[in-house]
Amino acid sequence: MREKNRMPPLLVLLCLLLLSCSVKEDRGECPVYININFDEVIRKDLFRKSLVCHQSASVFGSDNLELLEYEGTGYDVTASRGVVRLSAAFGHQACSFRSDTLLVQEGAEIGKLFVWSDMAVCEDDMYCVSARPHKQYCTMNVIVCGELPWQDADFDLRLKANCNSLSLFDMAPLEGNYTALLERKNASGYEIRIPRQKTSDVIIELLEKNVRGIYSEEDLIGVVNVGQELSAGGYDWNKEDLDDVYVTVDFARCSASIEIVPWNPETIDVQI
Repeated sequence: MREKNRMPPLLVLLCLLLLSCSVKEDRGECPVYININFDEVIRKDLFRKSLVCHQSASVFGSDNLELLEYEGTGYDVTASRGVVRLSAAFGHQACSFRSDTLLVQEGAEIGKLFVWSDMAVCEDDMYCVSARPHKQYCTMNVIVCGELPWQDADFDLRLKANCNSLSLFDMAPLEGNYTALLERKNASGYEIRIPRQKTSDVIIELLEKNVRGIYSEEDLIGVVNVGQELSAGGYDWNKEDLDDVYVTVDFARCSASIEIVPWNPETIDVQI
């Protein structure tokens, strides 16, 4: 059982700082201590793990956290004085991590990714901040209507978009092929998550089912430009928390219609 009344780590670090740098000397060379508080995330019980990144001057650092270990105390970062960039990712396990970027591999679907970031100008000895993550994916529910070329055949639906990566410090999408199969929910309904995009260049392909999951041009039966409808409907990829979308597609007519569903933070149940 953890001792609840021990001296907070940030206070310990501050005491060490005051011992190492006197008030009279130039404190420009002394480090700054930053405490990231995760209590709000822990209280909502949405996530169990986090990837934390920080950068000051040319020094970059990252750490994988078990959030419950930092309940009530926060996570401490030591950095150079001046501009410090901070970020914490949640639900990132389906992504690969390269420097300050999360990448979704081609063929994989992004998880329920939330990211918090902050940029602080740290001139004092310590800086405290609370992590409040934002939704970085759009859940697209797809209904297939109209007649298909062969009603007695099995089909797969594949979505393609132009961004598959996210810069953690500024939460900006980066270009790259995002390609993933839609998950079938019922006879005509499918679902897929899409990472944050720069523009609504999104298509859905109708494919003849392939048990190996490897598709060629010969397997392509039809294409619907969903992105055109997203743009016309005013979908905003720049919102802090991305909305979800209901899409109805008709491959016989190569058409689609959409309904944008504002995201409700009270409905999410992640626990990753």
